[in-house]
Amino acid sequence: YDGACGGYLYHSKILSPNAIEEKLKTIERPNPPDCRPELIDITKNYTTNDGTVGGDNNSGDIEGEKEDRDEAAYEQIKNYLIDILNDEPDLLSGLINDARSSLASELMGELENFTESSRNELAVMHSELGLADNALEASGNILGRVFKDATISEWEAEDETGYVMGWSDIVGLHVVENTSGKYLVKVKTHLDKSYASIAIRLFEFFSNSDQGPFKNAIIASTVTEDVRQIMKNAKISVFNFVGTQIC
Repeated sequence: YDGACGGYLYHSKILSPNAIEEKLKTIERPNPPDCRPELIDITKNYTTNDGTVGGDNNSGDIEGEKEDRDEAAYEQIKNYLIDILNDEPDLLSGLINDARSSLASELMGELENFTESSRNELAVMHSELGLADNALEASGNILGRVFKDATISEWEAEDETGYVMGWSDIVGLHVVENTSGKYLVKVKTHLDKSYASIAIRLFEFFSNSDQGPFKNAIIASTVTEDVRQIMKNAKISVFNFVGTQIC
């Protein structure tokens, strides 16, 4: 340190371009940081074109300056990540393999859910057509997806007077109990105006039980427009097979 000149004196040496390149080759690139840099770490020392530090200038278009700082920060982050991936190709390969495995797992899960849902819907459809008699079991599987973490039970009774269908028959539905209360639920592949009156009588038939009070709901794959107002007036909730409430 030289106090006479008020600063440090540095020794300099002029090298040829070839010597400079040789020196640069011996310098090792530093390892990436242990933690990811935050946006504030990059922008806090960012200098704008007018020489002021980003964030300290209150004049001019503040919003425009903020966008410029963000764009510069994103560009630095992008270049930083590109450098890491170029220097460590194994890291990029590992990320791609992990993403591929995760995507394949998600696709298989979605395919399995779709397959199971299609089987249950076909079972309900076959029962409605009189080709099978396992509608309640398939309906229970569908309800398990719509009403998660709920207690689901089957309920069948003999309608001796023919109140529901117009003739004596065994009628049935499901009872779903969760934190919001008890539901009487009927599962249908298609809900239209022709079934609306049957559904209303079916719920009325089981609502006379002393196990209530019950809320009423129908799970249907498709619903016509004209039946929605009827269900709304009868205070019957309608959900699709995914669990989204239609009306």
